[in-house]
Amino acid sequence: MHFGNYLKLIKKSSPRFAIDYFMNAHLYDIKRGTNTHLYFEKDKEIDTRKSLSFKDGISYFVSWTSTVKKSLNFLIQLLGEDFKNFQFIDAGCGKGKPCLVYSELMENLNLEERIFPIGLDYSESMINLAKRNASIMHEKNLITFEKLPKYYYAEAIDYDKYSDSNKLIFYIYNPFIGLTLDNFIKKIMSQNCFIIYCNPVEIEKFQKYNFKIIKNFYGYNLRENISIISNNNFFKN
Repeated sequence: MHFGNYLKLIKKSSPRFAIDYFMNAHLYDIKRGTNTHLYFEKDKEIDTRKSLSFKDGISYFVSWTSTVKKSLNFLIQLLGEDFKNFQFIDAGCGKGKPCLVYSELMENLNLEERIFPIGLDYSESMINLAKRNASIMHEKNLITFEKLPKYYYAEAIDYDKYSDSNKLIFYIYNPFIGLTLDNFIKKIMSQNCFIIYCNPVEIEKFQKYNFKIIKNFYGYNLRENISIISNNNFFKN
């Protein structure tokens, strides 16, 4: 993203948002040599049009680095030793940033990671970008091979074909809406899971299916608004 783009961003939003974007999106890529921050329009994802979920899909927006870290640190404190038994799944992962932030955080905190994180997306081109970003992180010794995320070209609802734990942490940043979201929620109802929901515009749908809000974080812009929720199975344990 060039200087001219930031001038447009300031005019469209505000100077503060432009600074936040640089610190929480662009700077992540500058430091690591990855490609996660640029917006990608849904209409340009030619390879997703054959998916039955295409009409419910949303354009790619990058997650704030601080948002992902804040959410994970909260769950680390909440779950304690049991955190390592939960598998992190980014449902609608796009270019793969949340999984990378997760793996790098595990490295920096020197936390044991029994189960590798996974990202799922119905765009093969996005999955290829995510895999390339992971390779760059590994080549620069930022993430060891054992902690590298695995990315799959797959529908989010098929997560159970790739997960290796019955305890899950889902990360979602409004990757899909409508019936696709309803079906996804119904599918995960039977799981012992937490959901990090960034910009939770459809939180009522989760509450409709008896998911409970554990923690809300609010910030200056929508990317900083997070609801961490869980289903009844957690509260019964």
